[in-house]
Amino acid sequence: MERVTVFFLIRHGEAESNTRGILDSFPGNPAFGLTEIGRRQVSLSAGVVAAEGIDALFSSPMRRTRETAEIVSEACGGLSIRFDERLRESDNGIWNGRPIDEFRERHPALSSYIDGNVEEGTEGYQAMRQRMVESVRDVLREFAGCRIALVSHGDPLEQLHGALFGETVGESAGKDSWYPETGSVTRVEIDSEIRAHLLSENR
Repeated sequence: MERVTVFFLIRHGEAESNTRGILDSFPGNPAFGLTEIGRRQVSLSAGVVAAEGIDALFSSPMRRTRETAEIVSEACGGLSIRFDERLRESDNGIWNGRPIDEFRERHPALSSYIDGNVEEGTEGYQAMRQRMVESVRDVLREFAGCRIALVSHGDPLEQLHGALFGETVGESAGKDSWYPETGSVTRVEIDSEIRAHLLSENR
């Protein structure tokens, strides 16, 4: 009988970009790390993950996720961190480094988030979901039946969670959809049905 693969979806802890309301997207601002509150949030989640036991730890390479993954790694006995750019924050193009409220005022419609904007260089949720799913597919091929922690960002994790449970991009981005709090960890079991769906999505 095939062992169930377990993912721990971890959103980075509260970061300076969160408290200041600044879009800090790929490649990001190295000045925006975790706050003290963020470190405490992650420490709690890291304890949960360590108690469960994990076999592999993957992370977005951005500063706030890297710092989060380091805390998780330490709690798990120094488990090595594998960085994957596909787990990064969405690319906000010309809006990177600017107040998030400015972006929302300019783009109030959900379609702007789903499709992105070529002229402004913003990445849409559809493209973001595809790279997140591709990353998880590779993890599943290497670590099927294992326990894996993925450290990423709010919107990418929201879309990955939707992909795992058969939601459309729009459903995942809806106001009533699942969305991770900063520093939170969500345990997801990948059974054969979810695995089959995930491996077939966007193909």
